[in-house]
Amino acid sequence: MLFIKGGRYVQLHKRRFPVLAWMVALCLLFGLLGCADHTGIYDETADANSGVSREIPPVNQPSPVHAPTKSLPDDHRSKEKKPVNSEDNTYTFVWMSDTQLYSQAYPEIYLSMTQWIQENLSSYNLCYVFHTGDVINKRTRPEQWAHADAAMGILDGVIPYSIAAGNHDVGRKKTSYEYFLHSFGEERFAFNTNKVLFYRGGEARAEWLDVGTLQFLIIAMGWNPKPDETIAWINELLQENPNRIAILITHNYLQADGSLSANGSLLYHRIVLPHPNLRMVLCGHNHNAVQNTAEIDDNGDEVVDRRVYQLLADYQETENGGNGFMRLLTISEQTKELRVTTYSPYLDQYHCFDPQTDAFTLSIADWFPAAGS
Repeated sequence: MLFIKGGRYVQLHKRRFPVLAWMVALCLLFGLLGCADHTGIYDETADANSGVSREIPPVNQPSPVHAPTKSLPDDHRSKEKKPVNSEDNTYTFVWMSDTQLYSQAYPEIYLSMTQWIQENLSSYNLCYVFHTGDVINKRTRPEQWAHADAAMGILDGVIPYSIAAGNHDVGRKKTSYEYFLHSFGEERFAFNTNKVLFYRGGEARAEWLDVGTLQFLIIAMGWNPKPDETIAWINELLQENPNRIAILITHNYLQADGSLSANGSLLYHRIVLPHPNLRMVLCGHNHNAVQNTAEIDDNGDEVVDRRVYQLLADYQETENGGNGFMRLLTISEQTKELRVTTYSPYLDQYHCFDPQTDAFTLSIADWFPAAGS
């Protein structure tokens, strides 16, 4: 018989082992087995920042900090909600990223985010949803895809959205889009009334969106596609649509300190720089919320011709895998500004980190045609 002692396996002989000792051994063994239900689930994919696997609470063991909204102190609640005014061409994009731990351990948080979008379409004049990847945490776990499908399914036919696959969705090194495309490939978006083109079934995609007086081209590029072919496809679309404001969403672009990652540098030089109509890049992957504004001289006259706002937002290292925080990007055509706010429907709370990081305003005057042009 084998008995666990001090982390070692010790051989016990039946004839010399007293009955009382047998009883004690069995009690200890059952106690150890009983503890198995309370252990966490380990992410088998190394953390992108540290290279160390992290312990994640299982679905049936909510974190001690998990609490219903009604128990939060008043000063943590959103005191003022300002519905947008559609009469002055004000509208809002919703941006979520790295929902992987919701799909694994907190599906109710994921549901709270998309339910809020559904319930606030009119009051906030919501026009589109971006998801910058890592929809799930472990791509071979069907229950995680089921949780993501249920949450994102609330938006199907309600509001257009696009997802750029992350490394957890398709694999970090040995990339396979099989699971991702099964859930979020081209066939899923048959409900969409906008013009949409898909590359290789959804490894990349482009969507034409007209809202207010602006015309957008929204491009989603997934993790580790065939770079030359995918970039060529994207560049061709940008060249053919020079008058549309292009927004690129991808998973890995900025480092946590705001500098370009290796992949970000590749995309910056081969996609962002060559196209004067590309004005914004959104990404996740690295755990922080930062911005990096590129001032670009397109015609070589040493004068800035455009500003490209490059934004990273990934909240997964905060409580409950992010506590449902997402970003609202509100455009006012009257003031020609884009106002960024960070909000959690799950907590009914603004600001994940601090007001300076989570709320700011960007000038987008150069997104509009010059008077008389």
